[in-house]
Amino acid sequence: MPHAGLKFGIFMAPFHRLGDNPTLAIHRDLELIEHLDRLGFDEAWVGEHHSAGWETIASPEVFIAAAIERTRHIHLGSGVTSLPYHHPLLVAQRFVQLDHMSRGRIMLGCGPGALASDAYMMGIPADQQRKRMEEALSAIIALLACDAPVTMQTDWFTLNDARLHLAPYSAPRFPISVATSTTPSGALAAAKHGLGMLSLGAGLPGGPQKLAEQWRMAETEAAKHGQRMDRANWTSSSTCTSPRMTSRPSARCGWASGSRRRAILARCWPARQPAPRTRWATVCAPVPPWSAARTRWPRASSGC
Repeated sequence: MPHAGLKFGIFMAPFHRLGDNPTLAIHRDLELIEHLDRLGFDEAWVGEHHSAGWETIASPEVFIAAAIERTRHIHLGSGVTSLPYHHPLLVAQRFVQLDHMSRGRIMLGCGPGALASDAYMMGIPADQQRKRMEEALSAIIALLACDAPVTMQTDWFTLNDARLHLAPYSAPRFPISVATSTTPSGALAAAKHGLGMLSLGAGLPGGPQKLAEQWRMAETEAAKHGQRMDRANWTSSSTCTSPRMTSRPSARCGWASGSRRRAILARCWPARQPAPRTRWATVCAPVPPWSAARTRWPRASSGC
């Protein structure tokens, strides 16, 4: 039957418990994407982080490239690419390549960078991150238009007669969304270019009210720039929780570390055999991810 109405997906930061084997965690994340593809989920967004020790995917593009080869239908996006950390020409080139590799299943999520510790390590002033995101976003939009060479000078990157060596596979380009949470800056940046919004604060206190408020602001701002906001390009993410699990859970929810993904798998993936009383019960218990609770996986360092 035709696909109509809401689309469903996952926002994979990803959250891994401290003490988990990071190598196995990355492979579990890839396997989760495979399961979601088979279950008919529409999209998956993969985060970029460089510190803090538990969101251990540093390059969503590399992860997505691996996931493309394991999946057939699900759309894959960066949630998000922290634009101040990258030259905009390279961001555009990488996602055009992924667009071709996936035959049109790629999405670009943009943001200023969520962790202050990431920016600090790279010497990026926190008060410059949003400005740099908007500058990089303008450059990426101009490059993807493939109209003419792009020349642009800022205090942190330069483009001299720059153009992409491949046009996007998707016409006119793949979907682009800007992350927004409690402040309206992301919504206003999306509105300037008529892009999608990736709302990450729906589950926070006052989140639903913020969503409506930011959408109204985005529509007003878009009109100023001759753009129009489309609700079909609005993605909202909220955390779901699953009930307390026993030592013999009815679903092997241990494949996903993170309450949202536990809920998805607990609902959709019935167990084929009783879960062993090792990591499954430990992960499914309501233990905060920052807890120092012991696990039974072989330990490996997740940081230097």
